[in-house]
Amino acid sequence: METLNIDKTTFTTKNYFKSKTKKQQIVIGNSLRKGDNHIIRLQHKDFGKTMSWPTFTVKKDGTIYQHYNPDYYSDYLEGFNNKPLISIVLENMGWLRKDGNTYLNWINETSDNFVKHKWDKFEYWDGYTKKQMKSLKKLCLGLCNKYDIVKSVINFHYYHKEIRKYKGIVLTSNYIKNTTQLNPIFDLKFLEN
Repeated sequence: METLNIDKTTFTTKNYFKSKTKKQQIVIGNSLRKGDNHIIRLQHKDFGKTMSWPTFTVKKDGTIYQHYNPDYYSDYLEGFNNKPLISIVLENMGWLRKDGNTYLNWINETSDNFVKHKWDKFEYWDGYTKKQMKSLKKLCLGLCNKYDIVKSVINFHYYHKEIRKYKGIVLTSNYIKNTTQLNPIFDLKFLEN
């Protein structure tokens, strides 16, 4: 991961479990908020004591924040065993609704980068950027190499009851029913290549 510029100081947390665990998966999700608002929310959730931090955040401009050392784990996926996971959140607002010429997320934050794509009951999505995707790809490759995680990317966006057995890179939507994380416009093939 030497070629990546990872910010390990701006948004760190002490809210994680301090025992080292063997990793077998990287799980990727969306922030569902604009900019750094998901981090600000985590800083205040449960009076600042939430353990549901992701390991990394990848911003739309390609900046990578490391929130804690990936040797450890958090409760990123609440209700699941997070010990074998390294979690990455992409700055992305998810599904959007159109209001006139404005595209809004679930809490009325505006998107400047919407994509029209009918999927499930939604038609508009916040887009991912090339810089963000390149940083994500480099980060995943570096983590796979460092933690001996299989370089395999799941090839679907939907829930699968046996996903915890998969070794490689998965999505939040593979773990949780009825979620749209990641967007259907997320290019799994780009990450796979």
